[in-house]
Amino acid sequence: MNQNNLSGDAKLDIPTGMALYSKEEFGEIVSQLDGAIKDSNSMTKILESEDLLASAVKEKNKLAALVTVLEERHRGMQNEAREAKRLARYWRDRYENLMGGKP
Repeated sequence: MNQNNLSGDAKLDIPTGMALYSKEEFGEIVSQLDGAIKDSNSMTKILESEDLLASAVKEKNKLAALVTVLEERHRGMQNEAREAKRLARYWRDRYENLMGGKP
């Protein structure tokens, strides 16, 4: 009786005619497994790119919200500048009226 040691580099001796698959069938199975591995690697890359895309969309939304806040602050500062100019003209005109005309 043939004792088979399956650990390490030992070979399993299968008598001719006892193999479950022919060499052609085995080659086809190996080819299918290679294809499945390639598909798995492709899906991994797609999933990783989707994670990157999700991160990019999240960052874009955050920056869009920041732009909205900055635009509102800019409008507020423009309004303050217009009001400051209006008040400066008002007080200049009052001064000129009190002094009897332009200096």
